Amino acid sequence: MTQKMKNLLYIIIVSLIFTFIVVLFYYLPEKYDVIRIGKLLKRIENISLSMRFNTTAQSKSEFSRGWTSLKGGKGYYRLIRLVLLDNVSVSKFGSLNFDYDIWADLINHINNLEESKPKIAWFDINWKYEGKIDNFIKAVNNNSVIKGQNIILERFTEAEDKARHILPYDSKVALALKPFELKLDFIPELKAYQKINSSLPDILASFHLIGAGNIEMKNDIYDLAPMIIKVQYYQKEGNDYKIHNVFYPSSVLLATLKILDSDINNVVFLKNKIIIKNALYENKRINFEIPVDKNYCVNVNYRGRSKSGFLNTLSLKDLKRAGIPKDTILLFGIDIEGLTGNQWLSPLGNLNSTEHLAYALGTILNRDFLYEVPTSLNIIYIFVLVIIVSLLAGRKVSYTGISAIISIGLPLALGFGLFFMRIIILTFIPLISGVFTLTFGQIYLLLTEEREKKRIKATFSKYVSPEFVNILVENPELAKQGGVEKEVTMLFSDIRGFTTLSEGMSAKELIDFLNDYLSIMTNILMENKGTLDKYIGDAIVGFWGAPVDLEDHAYYACLSAVKMMKALKDFNARMEALGKNKINIGIGLNSGKIIVGNIGSEKKMNYTAVGDTAILTEELQDENKTYNTNIIISEFTYEKVKEYAQVRELGEYNAKHRDKPIKIYELLDIKEKV
Repeated sequence: MTQKMKNLLYIIIVSLIFTFIVVLFYYLPEKYDVIRIGKLLKRIENISLSMRFNTTAQSKSEFSRGWTSLKGGKGYYRLIRLVLLDNVSVSKFGSLNFDYDIWADLINHINNLEESKPKIAWFDINWKYEGKIDNFIKAVNNNSVIKGQNIILERFTEAEDKARHILPYDSKVALALKPFELKLDFIPELKAYQKINSSLPDILASFHLIGAGNIEMKNDIYDLAPMIIKVQYYQKEGNDYKIHNVFYPSSVLLATLKILDSDINNVVFLKNKIIIKNALYENKRINFEIPVDKNYCVNVNYRGRSKSGFLNTLSLKDLKRAGIPKDTILLFGIDIEGLTGNQWLSPLGNLNSTEHLAYALGTILNRDFLYEVPTSLNIIYIFVLVIIVSLLAGRKVSYTGISAIISIGLPLALGFGLFFMRIIILTFIPLISGVFTLTFGQIYLLLTEEREKKRIKATFSKYVSPEFVNILVENPELAKQGGVEKEVTMLFSDIRGFTTLSEGMSAKELIDFLNDYLSIMTNILMENKGTLDKYIGDAIVGFWGAPVDLEDHAYYACLSAVKMMKALKDFNARMEALGKNKINIGIGLNSGKIIVGNIGSEKKMNYTAVGDTAILTEELQDENKTYNTNIIISEFTYEKVKEYAQVRELGEYNAKHRDKPIKIYELLDIKEKV
């Protein structure tokens, strides 16, 4: 086996071991995740999920354009109205727990609507405070509009004494919920709840529909809407407690049934889906299917951030005077600043519980379902990706670009691309594995087969163009001493009055100033295909057309000069804001034949240009003082860029080392090529 094959095999083995560890920790149950690596990986993946949701999050303006982006959607969000008990409502009614008769009046307003009767009114509010409730119960009981109520279920913590939180099966709350118990033909493997957070029992019993308003958490984010909820009641028998498991429908399922003009008796619970028989959808009676996971949860497709304008909201104080369209889905909730008890973290940030309910309903009614790629396919995908990247990264450094595209671009493109088709696949976990493989492979090669190339790159990348670095990396023999004649365009720039300016600075201030200025200008030079020759104090010398041939070297040199002047304006504005003096610069540009190559000793070399063209360029830079200009170009440069450049002719210039004068021009601007 050759050394190259051994290196490749070593990279593949190490990468697969790393990937195995990442996948193992990601899917490791929380109770076994002692060192919290799995929790960290899940948080990282959550970031990518939030980013994907942000790419599809829509605003009110998009809402008004007809929801063309909701595949299969028929605009059910148009019918959803969030009626929120907010800060202004509290100010109007006096407190958060205002009189029940006021509530009765508001609910009776809904009961008395004729032409614009709501389809359903669902209350994501619990009433626990004391007061006269007779009129309130009567208003809720009124059958003119079906009203639903949320209960919130909680689980025991390990530290809690269960005996202190017992909810007997014959309690008033349990009796109020009894009509909604599900009679299932099977026993779903669901994690149970033990505590119920609800309104006063008499109020709870007055509602037509009661469901669990919980949103389940996955990887520290609330984004699963359960369709079935399991509750454990405790009944005391002597000194023991007997567990009684009861299943209830969620608020989302009950509200969906009412909106689709069906009932719980028409619901069929199957593996991975729920079927609502005889549902009225788009004026047709159909069997309406809801895809669910193994825990009978729906992945909620969140379409907007809190208060983004995506959901129609209405302050409770304005309910009586607001126009409500016919068949509206009214969702009553609480949105009080500083009240965090009903704020749950979604992929698009914190949303109040009523917003979660609205998006869960919208996901189902618009058939805007999200589908998760099975765990097995995710794992296969990750390992196949790592093997491919290993094979590329383990060949040679020149394959870095392709490896990077596959290791970074593929997970991002696949993750975000599939999300637009409402498919969720792991994104950052394969990206982490791919990037590790790429990084490890490149480092390993650089430490073995590519050590000399690394030395060359580290030496030359600081002062020559990226193109030249790539040539030297692939052809190390070019790094030897030598030179060649080439036609180039040279640039020489200098700060005006720098000596005087530097005298007013401390040593540290001067170095910081120069580093800042030279970095900005050098970046412009290199970003526009230039080669940095050298720095002479505050002066910058560069050229275009070597070591890589560049047909439009004069154009890119002029473009860089213009961009340098634009960058100087921003630089000076920043200096003025810091209370420092502005600076001015002069730039000379000249085109012609010149000798370029590595000049120096074996221990220290510099890729530079020497000759008549370089001398004239420096002279032109200095002539900016005579003409009070910033950029002067020679006639040789002008002839190459005249169809793009905006110039002002300055006349003839007698160069010190030339027999004949040359024409010079002030470069004012240059048109960028399309």
